[in-house]
Amino acid sequence: MPGITVHVSRSLLGHEVTRVDGLPVTTVSRTLVDLAGVTNRQGVDSALRRADELRTLDTAAIDRSLKAGRKGSALLRVALSEYRDDLRNDFEADFLRLIRRSRLPLPRCNAPLAGFVADFLWPASSLIAEADGYATHGTRHGFEHDRRRDAALARAGYRVIRFSRRQLTHRPAEVAATLHYLLT
Repeated sequence: MPGITVHVSRSLLGHEVTRVDGLPVTTVSRTLVDLAGVTNRQGVDSALRRADELRTLDTAAIDRSLKAGRKGSALLRVALSEYRDDLRNDFEADFLRLIRRSRLPLPRCNAPLAGFVADFLWPASSLIAEADGYATHGTRHGFEHDRRRDAALARAGYRVIRFSRRQLTHRPAEVAATLHYLLT
C-alpha cells in the first residue's frame, strides 16, 4: 500500500509489540529506537517531541529496548537526556509540569553547564530558568553563590531567569507567559 513501509525484525521482544486494530505493530518505544537508526538528530528530536505531546513517551521502555552498538542508540541516548525528569525536588517537578501544561519547549533538566548545574536549560535559546526555594537561596551564602553563578553563566552566553515557589504557586500564568516570551 502507498505510504506504508513494512519493517521486519528478528530481534523483537514481547514488550516491544502491541496491537492496533488487530494488527501487530511495534510499540512507540521500539519504533523510536528503530527510527534513531535511520534518521538524524532533528528527526529523533521531532519524534520524541511528538511522542511527548501525545503522552506516549516512556523513557524506561526505550531503555529496555536500547542495546549497545545498535545503530542510532548513541544518538537516541543523547536526545533522551532532554526528556528525563532527573529532578531534585517537588518544586522542580511542579515547574516541569507547568512547562508541559503550557506546551512550552521541553528543557534539559539539571544540566551541567560551565561548572554549574542549570535547573532548566533551553540550549537553542541560551536560556536557563532556576526554580529557587527560599530555604536554600534566601541565605547569605545562597544569595552570593547565585550572583557569582549568574555572572559566570552570562559570560558563557546564557540568560538566567529565576522563579520562586510563590510565583509558581500564585502566578503560574505569569511564569508561563514569561518563559514563552523568552523562548520565542
